[in-house]
Amino acid sequence: MAVSIRDVARAAGVSVGTVSRAFNGYSDIKDETKRMILATAKELGYVPNLNAKILAAKNQRIMAVILAGFMADRGLTDELVIKMLRGASSYAIAHNLELAAYILSSEQQQEKSFEQFCREHSLSGAMCFGVKTTDAYYEDLKKSKIPCVTVDVLVEGENMGYVGTDNAAASEEIAKLVLRRNHKRIVFLNGRREATVCTERLAGMERALKLYGLKLEANLYTDFRANQAEEMVTEYIMENGTEKATAFICASDLVALGAAKAIRRCGYAVGKDFSVTGFDGLHIASLNDPSISTVNQNMEAKGYAAAEMLHAIIEGRRVKRQRLIPYTLIETESIGNY
Repeated sequence: MAVSIRDVARAAGVSVGTVSRAFNGYSDIKDETKRMILATAKELGYVPNLNAKILAAKNQRIMAVILAGFMADRGLTDELVIKMLRGASSYAIAHNLELAAYILSSEQQQEKSFEQFCREHSLSGAMCFGVKTTDAYYEDLKKSKIPCVTVDVLVEGENMGYVGTDNAAASEEIAKLVLRRNHKRIVFLNGRREATVCTERLAGMERALKLYGLKLEANLYTDFRANQAEEMVTEYIMENGTEKATAFICASDLVALGAAKAIRRCGYAVGKDFSVTGFDGLHIASLNDPSISTVNQNMEAKGYAAAEMLHAIIEGRRVKRQRLIPYTLIETESIGNY
């Protein structure tokens, strides 16, 4: 049986509160008493509960990153998540904040509300990444009393904040790169139908096409799966060759890599016979030959900004509740002249 704080107090002949204050560094305990309590705890093998210690600290906050649907969502790549976590962690470390990470499926969200989950884990607030408009948390967050900052999906609420990318503007810009190379027949390899970012990226691309008096050749949903994109592009090229679409604009870099693979399998070259663009700024996209033209979302900056905003909301400081992080357009030889 694990040794409790009560066991330490009993063995040391002091109150539970005194033991707690000794472990949390309070100055109103004599050094001699503190040393005796720590020695007793060591002898008994007592290990303080980290969460309890943090809650007892006067100026400490526990924030969390909740990865919603991470195991099922192909759009949340490891690299995007790592970059976002790195940014959030950088802020937390710099401001002496405890940061936890949790993975919740859509099914788990239905079992416990956002508020229930946060209270059970003693969270002051959370950043949610990967929430879909069909998730239970999407509605929970609107009325939550616990602060939350969503990344990439805007949720309106009294205690809500939002950090994202101007997806429509970014998609419009990368589409214009393709259009300026005289491509007129374009297929959009989209992600998921219910994903807000996909709707925004489609709108931006259609806006660019309209400026050139053009319409999409096709809008195909890949569920952000590279293998599905590969199958769709292979089928498209086998049926049409180079007689129809000459460019594939993709909703993610993984989808773009699937398209590039299909083009090579069909005996054609990326950047010569067909142009390909992505979206995200993944390192793996730069390893393709040629590297994929893309939009770098600057996910690390998003994570940092989300943690910074959440901290401000928790402390009741006035802060802008919606923030768009500048993206970077990367143009490569994957876009060729037509």
